[in-house]
Amino acid sequence: MHESRRYFLPKGAQNGDFQGADGVRLRMRAWPAPTQGHKARGTLFLVPGRTEYMERYAEVIADFLEKGFAVAILDMRNHGLSGRPLANRQAHFVADFAPMADDVARFVAQGAALDLPRPFTLLGHSMGGHVALRAVHDHPQLARSVDKLVLCAPMLRIRFSPLPLWLVRGLVALAGALGFWERYALGQGDWAGGKARAR
Repeated sequence: MHESRRYFLPKGAQNGDFQGADGVRLRMRAWPAPTQGHKARGTLFLVPGRTEYMERYAEVIADFLEKGFAVAILDMRNHGLSGRPLANRQAHFVADFAPMADDVARFVAQGAALDLPRPFTLLGHSMGGHVALRAVHDHPQLARSVDKLVLCAPMLRIRFSPLPLWLVRGLVALAGALGFWERYALGQGDWAGGKARAR
């Protein structure tokens, strides 16, 4: 029988919260490698995907700790308990992924400041894969600091078919100019105890 376990973050995490370049508070936790007489195997830096938060990775964190790795994880801006630009914490808004890439560079630097063991592996899932790849591309110091980059189902492209990309870009620009960027998409809304309320 499969054991149901690890629904909560492991104990013993260091609070590594820090601020993004624009002052937004970013939630970070780091667990030292449980060495028990063995040398640590390095540090895994986890960058979750869209709508994900660190508690969702509790079992993954526990598994890597058991394998002798230190683990650090970040709630991306607009996710989990990190800062958000909108007053409505349920609404998700990303105007540009560049600040998130900056956050990932700061995240790894914060891990280095906490004396987490090398080598450093940066693992990004889905949107986190896109952000991790962009961060390594845009920040040469991060590229030099990270020993391995692992992308799990990275969001490299968004499919818009049947609409051509030029039309989608025009529609998004028009929606932004009309003040719709920070509103829910048609038919979407706040979560209301089992279903989304349309706004």
